[in-house]
Parts: sequence; structure tokens; C-alpha cells
Amino acid sequence: MDFEAYPFLKKYLDAFKDDHPLLIQFDLNPDFMNYVEKLLAEIDNMPNLKMKIEEMRDSSNWESTFSELEFARKLKELNPEFVRTRNGYPTPDIRANILGEDVFFEVKLLVENDAATCASHEIWKIESDLIVKIDYGNCEMFDNEKACRLIDFIRNKINAKEIGSYVFEGTNVEIANKKSIKTKRTELIISCTFEISMESIRKKVFKDFDDKLNQFRSCSPIFWVIDCQKWKCSTDCLASIANELFLQAEAKCLNGIIAIVHGNTHLFVNYFAKQQINSESIRKLNELLQN
Repeated sequence: MDFEAYPFLKKYLDAFKDDHPLLIQFDLNPDFMNYVEKLLAEIDNMPNLKMKIEEMRDSSNWESTFSELEFARKLKELNPEFVRTRNGYPTPDIRANILGEDVFFEVKLLVENDAATCASHEIWKIESDLIVKIDYGNCEMFDNEKACRLIDFIRNKINAKEIGSYVFEGTNVEIANKKSIKTKRTELIISCTFEISMESIRKKVFKDFDDKLNQFRSCSPIFWVIDCQKWKCSTDCLASIANELFLQAEAKCLNGIIAIVHGNTHLFVNYFAKQQINSESIRKLNELLQN
């Protein structure tokens, strides 16, 4: 892809292949390309940024890493840096300095669900000149077996070059020709229209907390950033789940949860944490998160 008019995209993404999902998104949405150029300009020269960009070359995980870049921008006044892994030992994603104290952040992007994500990755691998739009509907009802059936259904439609709109077991699928044919990779657009139930979100958050416990214990003080941009859920729902989690003995290593919901950022402080942060630091952090 030609990045001559975009100096920061050229600096960091020039080695990406044209069939990388991020670059495909640029083709689909030029405004997003401008957004990423501005984002990289704002965090340019942040320590270990190139390491994070290298992680983004993994097409199956680029959105999670991109979420870290977006959150790091919120902290730029605190001179943040991306934390290098230590010989495979789990570490947080970001370190920043708040009023003289190092504070750590672990960022988690909630995806549609594991089965939906698997289906998306498999469909994206299919070579074609087509674009597939999928509305998963109620993600709670989308399991691994249905994912396999959906992959087979879409693969057969693509191989037969059948253009049109379909409904497969409650999932809406639209297959159309690409506007431009720069790669032989199937382009994919995902949406999820129904609000996820509080119980499903609770199970996901508690499971992810258990999975990330070693990261939370590796450094202190530490906040867990939960990016909910792909999930339709309310702030009250996340607040209730956070407060329930803070009552667990294992959560004393966690200073709080930062939830990104509908584009807004909310800080929930864990007053049961073993190592507390002073009120001025909390106030400073909250100010930055609201900007």
C-alpha cells in the first residue's frame, strides 16, 4: 500500500502486507486511515512502540494490540512506555509514571466471543475477490459448532461466487464484490447487534481475570483496562461486575478497572487492593482518562 502521503503509517506499517486486515480496513474506510496516522503521530517515539507494531503484524491479534495503542495515547502526558516481556514471563502491557510513582496497565479487548472470532479468522483466510459482511446477532448463542457450520456455508458460497444476502441459523450474511481488488483475501466486516446479557459479560470478565492473574501479580500498582468497543453493554453493568470482582480475595492485587464503554472511559477503584494509590494520583489518572 502506498503510504507516501502518510509519514507515520510509512514509518511503522510499510512492511505490512497488503492483505493484512488493518490495511484492508484502510481500503474500506479512508477516514480510519487518517485516524491511525494521527494516532501514530501522537505516540511516535513512545518507548518500545516498534515492538508493539511488530506484534500487530500477527493478523489474528492485531485488534488487541491496536487497543493498547489507543489506550497508551490517553496516558501520553505521563510518558508511558510499552513493557517488554521478560523471557516469556507474563508482564503488564503499559507502564506510566503518576506523580512520581510507576503504575502499570493490562489492556484487554473483549471480542465478540471466541467462536465468532475463530469464524472470522477462518473466513478471512479464504482467497477471493469478495467482501463478506456478517451480523452475528446474539453472540451468546454462537458456539463452536455453529461457527464450523457457518464457515462451511460461507466457503461454499464464495467458491460458487454466489453474490447476495442470506440468513444462516440466525446469522445475517451478505456477500458482494470488492470495490477494489488489491489482494486475493476475502474482506470481512463484522457486527453484533444485540446487547450481551450481564451474566455473559460477568462470566467473560471473571474468566479473563483468572487467565491474566499472573500479569496482575507481576507488578504493582496495576489497573485492568477492559475495552468493550465490540460489546454492547452498559456502564452500570461493568460497574456492578467490577465491584463484585473486587470482593474476591485474588483481586487484592488489582487497583481498579478502567472500562471503555461506547467510547467513554470509566475508572472503578478497588478500595480493597493491598497497595493503594493516593487520592491525588487517582484524581490525575481520572482527569487524563476523560480527555
